[in-house]
Amino acid sequence: MEAPRLSGLAPIFPDHMTTVVLGSLPGNRSLRDAQYYAHPRNAFWPIMAHCFGWPSTLSYQERLDRLGAQGIGLWDVIEQAHRSGSLDSAIASTGLQANPLAQLITERPALTRLCFNGNMAYQVFHRSVLPNIDPLRWASIQVHQLPSTSPAHAAMAFDQKATLWQKALGAMPRSVLPNTADLG
Repeated sequence: MEAPRLSGLAPIFPDHMTTVVLGSLPGNRSLRDAQYYAHPRNAFWPIMAHCFGWPSTLSYQERLDRLGAQGIGLWDVIEQAHRSGSLDSAIASTGLQANPLAQLITERPALTRLCFNGNMAYQVFHRSVLPNIDPLRWASIQVHQLPSTSPAHAAMAFDQKATLWQKALGAMPRSVLPNTADLG
C-alpha cells in the first residue's frame, strides 16, 4: 500500500526577507493545524524564543510577526511527497516534488541566507533545487545546515541546538539582550 501523498504549507515571507528557514515537509500535526512547527515537542519555537528573547507564551501569529521583523521567512524544500507518519525517514524519494526555491532565490535579491532545519531538507535541496540556481547568485547565499528541531532528533541537547541556530541566524545572544525596562 502506497503512503499518502502530502502537500506542504504555504510559505511565510515577510516583505524584507533576508533569511528563509527551510524544513523538509511539515509533520502531520503541523499539516493538521496549518502551522509551521506545531508539534508541542518540536524545539523550533522555543529556540527562536531563546535566540531573540521572546516570551515563550506568544501566539502563533505573534511568533510569525516577530520572525518577520527579523527578516526571517519559513518554507519547506518539499512541496509534495508520499509519507506515512511524520518522520523525514518515511518520505518516499520517488514522486517527491520540490518547491520552486530556485525561482524564489532568483526573484528575491535581498535573500542572502538559507537555514536548513535538518539533513533531509539540506539533501533534497542540493539534489533537486541547487542544479537550477545560477552559480553567481548562489555564491551570494550563506548556507547553514542546522540540527533538526524535530523531537525525533534527540541526540543533541536543546542548548547545543540553540547555540548553532543563534549563530546561523546572527541573533544577539539572549544573555546580552538589552533590558527593555532600561530603554525607557
